Amino acid sequence: MKKVLIFVLIMCFVLTGCSKPSESNVNVEVSASELKTANSYEEIYDMLMTYLDDQEETREFYAVDEMVEEEVMLEEAPEEGSTTNGSSSSDYSGTNIQTQGVDEMDIVKTDGEYIYSFNGTDLKIIKPNGTEPEIISETELYEDNKEKSCYYDSLYLRGDHIIAIGTEYNNEDYIGYGAAAVYDVSDPMNVALVERFSQSGYISSTRMVGDILYMITDYQIWDFEEDEPSTYIPRLATDDTETLIAIDDICIPEEAASTSWLVVSAYDITNCTTLSTVSMLGSADDIYVSAENIYVADTKWVDEKSNEYTQDQYTVVDYLNYSQTQIHKFAYSEGDISYECTGAVKGSLLNQFSMDEHNGNLRVVTTNNDNSYRIYTDEKYDFENYEYLSDSMSNGLYVLDESLQVVGSVEDLGEDERVYSVRFDGDIGYFVTYRETDPLFAVELSVPENPTVLSALKINGFSQYLHTWNEDLLLGMGMEADENGNVSTMKLSMFDVSDPADVQETQKLVLPYYYSEGLYNHHAVFVDVERGLIGFGVDEGYVVYRYDDGFTQYEFIDDANFGYNIRGVRIGDYLYIVGMDDISVIDISR
Repeated sequence: MKKVLIFVLIMCFVLTGCSKPSESNVNVEVSASELKTANSYEEIYDMLMTYLDDQEETREFYAVDEMVEEEVMLEEAPEEGSTTNGSSSSDYSGTNIQTQGVDEMDIVKTDGEYIYSFNGTDLKIIKPNGTEPEIISETELYEDNKEKSCYYDSLYLRGDHIIAIGTEYNNEDYIGYGAAAVYDVSDPMNVALVERFSQSGYISSTRMVGDILYMITDYQIWDFEEDEPSTYIPRLATDDTETLIAIDDICIPEEAASTSWLVVSAYDITNCTTLSTVSMLGSADDIYVSAENIYVADTKWVDEKSNEYTQDQYTVVDYLNYSQTQIHKFAYSEGDISYECTGAVKGSLLNQFSMDEHNGNLRVVTTNNDNSYRIYTDEKYDFENYEYLSDSMSNGLYVLDESLQVVGSVEDLGEDERVYSVRFDGDIGYFVTYRETDPLFAVELSVPENPTVLSALKINGFSQYLHTWNEDLLLGMGMEADENGNVSTMKLSMFDVSDPADVQETQKLVLPYYYSEGLYNHHAVFVDVERGLIGFGVDEGYVVYRYDDGFTQYEFIDDANFGYNIRGVRIGDYLYIVGMDDISVIDISR
């Protein structure tokens, strides 16, 4: 239990931040365990038990009541199916996404003919009708019965199908499943459930490419029985069947370091079939999906012994505590998923934009926290004492090859600051760190083995979201601050990046708002570069700005659901502001 208490003390320093002077960073070698295909469920059980035995104190600290497992009839894993990818191009906007062609779930979708809005319980189908939008149907998607409860929070739209994403609970054993419910909306007045897919764990993220849904869940197991694989192996389910994940689809490390399962599955929405599944011991903090690969990042804290010696009656051990992110790569193509490799970098990620694939290489931006401490052990009196030594913070950019081996890096950037936003654009990576001023770093990445900082623009405040406007301009959305780092209200910035070696903030507009969902959720930001429009919810409504050699306010809608869970959707010359309970229209033809 002493080790647990020491760990808690360490984490207090990590999470609260220490003000003592920092020492120089210690270079840390990071590594990742090789994975292999499991041979049997029994092998997995033995590995899990060995891990839990090694972590007995931690297990006791986090102990939970034993769960009662439901008895289920388990079938063989479904065979692979096939699908065709389709796309369309029309005069309407889509969800603000990271990778072209890779859709992301959100609460509002449109196909140009209808707008589909979800408020957590009801699916509203809206006919735009120019300036007079009409809600033509409302369907309750929430389901609660004796056997299960289903809760959804996001949508996809593909042809005549709405796919609701959320969580399904088995009311017998209270185990949660990530769920995708497919609804036929070909008749807006008669929305009908077609099929429901689910897999063990809670949703980490999802993506849709064509008609294929890729779902990633994180499944934590606690108590399990050797003779009952269903208590420690993830499951796949539909409304009619339930299966354990096949042993050939499970990857395990040489030694377990977790009792969490990462489950990655592909579902054909058109034919309502499960195409493939891969599962591995691990968890997911951030998900990035390129046109060919799924990258799952898992950040852990590491304690590394750096020195050991004797002082008087004490055995003294020095430790370095730091964060390390493992990145797992899964290739995907038309629903076929395969585990490729695992790599690791020092530090932790901000969000999905911290990763980007380009020309086969993965570029990653992290914030590194180093915390050193010392433990004095008096073995005669069975006594341990803890001494904090120092902490430091900096940021790094790493380039990993196709095997996720680090081939280039630039480190120790923005000392005593953390990353607030990241955006990659071809051979240039941009990221913002902040403490008192806003350094916008521009890093040249055309030579993966030699990332080079071209410029570091320092201005007051910081950008929490970066958006490529065109090849010469980068839009920043964040907070203004004075020269002492005191944060005030929001601001919009336009950076001239035509010369990455001399990035300049050419335009800035300080806004009278303190909050926007868009600062933390890129789906909440509407950007139409062609029309020069930027829209997002704010403290008391929804605001639209126009950019044309400067920012000007274009429109403000007062009291639009107080700026939360509100989206801007363009159809033709109209911008529809869709809230939880109402909808407004802005004519953007003027």
